[in-house]
Amino acid sequence: MIDVGFFYVDMGRPWWREAIGDLISTARKTQHGCRITHYGDQPTGQIPGTDGSILATERIDAGVLMVSKAFMWATAGMRADRCTVLTDADVTFQRDMEPLFEGDWDVGLLWRAEGAASMAQPYLAAMALTKPTPGARECWRIYRDGAGNLPRGWQAWWVDQVAFGIVLGTVHHRDGIIAAPGLKVKLFDADLLAPKVPTEKGYTVH
Repeated sequence: MIDVGFFYVDMGRPWWREAIGDLISTARKTQHGCRITHYGDQPTGQIPGTDGSILATERIDAGVLMVSKAFMWATAGMRADRCTVLTDADVTFQRDMEPLFEGDWDVGLLWRAEGAASMAQPYLAAMALTKPTPGARECWRIYRDGAGNLPRGWQAWWVDQVAFGIVLGTVHHRDGIIAAPGLKVKLFDADLLAPKVPTEKGYTVH
């Protein structure tokens, strides 16, 4: 069994609640026995249908939205006690993701090898996979520190993806392994794990 965690802060856009409902319902159908945790802030409050929430005490505003997501993901990764899928709030699940956790690695990230975005931001932070290992905890610690040291102008957007590139580098290949002392990061094909439309082999839709 795996856990599912998603980041969401209420910015007054009702359609996000509908998207979260789809995320929760598809996770329940495909990730059997999963625990679902919402990461957000206290003004947003708990989300019905989840198994719990980790909430910042102060409101998270738009100016620090993505750096807050990065910090929340890092918190989740460092606290994980079983394999966990971290997602954006607008992801729906298509297939069981537990088999993806096989292999010798600590954190799994989405890698996009084509398109303009891949040149500067090859990591797609719509999703990450993390294991309950010392290597994963170290990886998330490094990521948290990297995100927190990026310019304030990036904290509203992009910082969640740019931080991965800064701390892990950008010259890699999908399906490869980034090995550093004490940790291993696996790069998954973003078009396979989080395509924009349903595909025969896709695991989710983003």
